[in-house]
Amino acid sequence: NRLREATGLKLTPTVVFDYPTPLALARHLHGEVETTDDALSLVNSKIEHIESLITGLNYNEAKKAGVILRLQRLLAKFDALGEETENSTVADRLESASADEVLDFINDELGIS
Repeated sequence: NRLREATGLKLTPTVVFDYPTPLALARHLHGEVETTDDALSLVNSKIEHIESLITGLNYNEAKKAGVILRLQRLLAKFDALGEETENSTVADRLESASADEVLDFINDELGIS
């Protein structure tokens, strides 16, 4: 139980028997913890990369507005993670979507760009 609390991982009751030495258990736990952080680390790395690309750009207002809209949509998607209910249907989401979101949906679903 203390290992579960300390790591935040779902551990089997036999984990201490599966990895009988402290070193073997530590290596296993390290691998498990690293795996759970990989996605978040990758996202943060990509955000830093985007920040570095944006810093020195000189775009006209139309192109700048396009990038801003894409970043806002990405932020809205990230902000909404976990908020959609299982009962939410595509029709429900389209009904409450903006015109840009509907066009993005069509482009994504049909592969039209």
